[in-house]
Amino acid sequence: MKFFSERTIEIEGTKVRVREAGDGPALVIIGETAPTPLDGLLAERARVLILPAPTGVSLPAPPGAISRAAESIGIKRFTPMARGATAVAALTLAAHEAALVRSVVLLGPGPFDGANPDLAKVTMPVLALFGTRDDTSVARAWRAGLADCHVVMVYDAGPDLTTDRPEAVADVVLDFLEQEDRFLVTRASGIIHP
Repeated sequence: MKFFSERTIEIEGTKVRVREAGDGPALVIIGETAPTPLDGLLAERARVLILPAPTGVSLPAPPGAISRAAESIGIKRFTPMARGATAVAALTLAAHEAALVRSVVLLGPGPFDGANPDLAKVTMPVLALFGTRDDTSVARAWRAGLADCHVVMVYDAGPDLTTDRPEAVADVVLDFLEQEDRFLVTRASGIIHP
């Protein structure tokens, strides 16, 4: 696994320890405290910043807190990535900081909440990954509920697809970061990207 350097920054008046590795498109992982094998794979071709939730600050963090943290270490535009229940934090950030967020990556997000008004404000591309052993109705709800959502099913993975198939997840996420909205199938054309 790639070596992650560590530094302390301040978010909403609280000092938090962030970890960083790699070079390339900026990927801010929200809500983790330590690097995972997936994070090491992502750092091979992306600049990965692991940003835990500050003590006393619940996710989603107040709008702007995460973007100010990223800017404090020199990241101007980035893609937030969140797992499970922290998907709401990444989407809230995207809704309120659209000028700074290029795209969003969600790994096994929970059920889609169509009542959340922030979701209608998310206009940038969103990649939502699910395992083939997940409930596919949840994946379909995310695809239908967001303006520009690409759903990818990771073969032979369950709800914890980052542990079940980290290499497959890394390949899809890195292709998405590098190719942006052209990485697989566009919603409008349905044509597979060469």
